[in-house]
Amino acid sequence: MPYQQDRELGWDENIDGDAQPNALLPKGEYPFEVARLERLRYQGGEKLPPCNKAAITLRVFDEETGGRATVTHNLFMLETRKDQIAQFFLSIGLKQRGEPFTPQWNAIIGRTGRAKVSVRKYRAKNGEEREANQIDWFFDPPDAAPAQAQPPAQAAGRGAGGWGGEGF
Repeated sequence: MPYQQDRELGWDENIDGDAQPNALLPKGEYPFEVARLERLRYQGGEKLPPCNKAAITLRVFDEETGGRATVTHNLFMLETRKDQIAQFFLSIGLKQRGEPFTPQWNAIIGRTGRAKVSVRKYRAKNGEEREANQIDWFFDPPDAAPAQAQPPAQAAGRGAGGWGGEGF
């Protein structure tokens, strides 16, 4: 994965170049690397009750164009959302299909996988219409058995991406 080919900078090293804007990747399948985990508390809303949530920041890389996006994906710690948590851990190789597991949250940073990414539109606090990438599905790793899980066929009633849009 391209992020693993990075070079460490020295504290007094000259820095050239400017900050690269976060790319808006087109809808598609992309490799990702887990960059950050925040353990947060969701205060509840219209669709979900108050609960713990894992805000996972992913570095997503477009192998064709070289574009990179940073996408934060929320995993809500609810009984009805166990399948999403399990699929994330399966995608990064920390769960085996068909076996119960205890999430190893401290082991996810630096793990890699593939995800289905889409573009969602939203309105910023200043009223401006904007677009951002979101994760729709985490794919099984190539060596998972049985064959790779497919994303839900119908997202009706569950928000954009099939996993609900609450908190995205």
